[in-house]
Amino acid sequence: MKLWISNVSAAASDDDVLALVHKYCGVTGSAVVREPGDGSRPVAIVDLSGCSVDQLYDFQKRLDGMYWQGATLSVQAVTNV
Repeated sequence: MKLWISNVSAAASDDDVLALVHKYCGVTGSAVVREPGDGSRPVAIVDLSGCSVDQLYDFQKRLDGMYWQGATLSVQAVTNV
């Protein structure tokens, strides 16, 4: 189970992303993977393997549309990995 978080500030470190997830979702992600792209909407994928599908969708609702570090986040739950 993973959260795909796009529009993450390029200045945000992996630790910043994990702290955001922990603060608003109450869980600690085990890893952050950055997706390469053109840099216009940087992506961080957070591994939340210990979570249920219901929890993951709840986390998506909490974070999607949040304004964080100068940008509005777009968050999707990824359950088929």
